[in-house]
Amino acid sequence: MASIVYGGIKYIRVRHAIYCLLCKDTIESKGYHDFKYCSCGAIAIDDGRVLGDPKDIETRNIYCANVNGKTLWLPEEAYLNIDNNSNQNAREVKSRESNGDSDPFEKATQGGSSS
Repeated sequence: MASIVYGGIKYIRVRHAIYCLLCKDTIESKGYHDFKYCSCGAIAIDDGRVLGDPKDIETRNIYCANVNGKTLWLPEEAYLNIDNNSNQNAREVKSRESNGDSDPFEKATQGGSSS
């Protein structure tokens, strides 16, 4: 099960859901091999994966932790910042690939010579 450490506390994902910005559907995966598409087919979700163009996806995950017998819910702005940063990084990689830019790691390992 996925988790996030925030403020020194480990929060477990209790809801794995995404929202399609195209058809306005929220789809949720409730377990392993629970694969679902939105109604327009642009995005899909499985227990550990989200498929589709990151610009069409908004995360709707929920995280909680049990500390000293109390249930703590991760503040929405905390996990949205983490999840949406992941989506933003995916967008940047996809944009770089579509522009023909190579991987920065690949450039560094080639020694920088342009002959």
